[in-house]
Amino acid sequence: MRWKKTVLAGACAARATSAALPLIAHEDGMSGSVSVDASAFGSAGDVRFARNLWQALSDAGIVGDDAIQTHPYAGSSKHGPVVQYIDGTVTVGDYSGTFITKRNYRGEDISVEEIFADPSSHFDSLGVMFRREEGYAPDSADWFWAKFMPDGTVATTPDGMSMAGQVAPCISCHQPADGEDFVWGHDRFSR
Repeated sequence: MRWKKTVLAGACAARATSAALPLIAHEDGMSGSVSVDASAFGSAGDVRFARNLWQALSDAGIVGDDAIQTHPYAGSSKHGPVVQYIDGTVTVGDYSGTFITKRNYRGEDISVEEIFADPSSHFDSLGVMFRREEGYAPDSADWFWAKFMPDGTVATTPDGMSMAGQVAPCISCHQPADGEDFVWGHDRFSR
C-alpha cells in the first residue's frame, strides 16, 4: 500500500438536499442559498464521461485495490466523519485536467486511526472534481463533478439521478468557497 501525506483545511459541513435554492451551512458559520439547475446532471453523456474518468483514475493508481493512500483526517457531515484527499492530473480521452478526490468513510464511531490502519473498512464513496476544458461550465469553474461507489459505479440521488456532470448538491456546497476555484481551504486551482 502506498501512502502520501496531504492536508486539506475546511469542508462543506452540511448536505444540500434540494437542487433548487438549497440552504447550506458551513463549518465557518457561513450559510446562504444558491440556485443550481438540477436538470444539468446525470445525462447518459455525463455517465459515460464519469466511467472514463474512473478508468483514468484507476490507471493512475488513485482508485482500485492498490490505490495510493493519503493520511485520513476528520471530515464533515457531507463527505463523512473521516476522509482522504488527493489531487493531481489525469487524462480523460484527449484532455488532461486537474482532479480532486475525496474518499468518504462512514460508520458508527469510526476514527482516523481505524481508517489509517485499514483504509478498506467503512469506505462509503468517492467524490471527484475534474477540471474540464475552459468554457465547459463557466458558472462552476469548469469542474465536472461525480460521486462513485467503491466499485466504481456512479452513485445516484435518492430520486435516481446519476451523480455525474454538473451535480447540483456538489456545486451548491462548493460555490460559496473563498476564491474562484470552488475548493474549500485554498485557491490553488483558480484560472
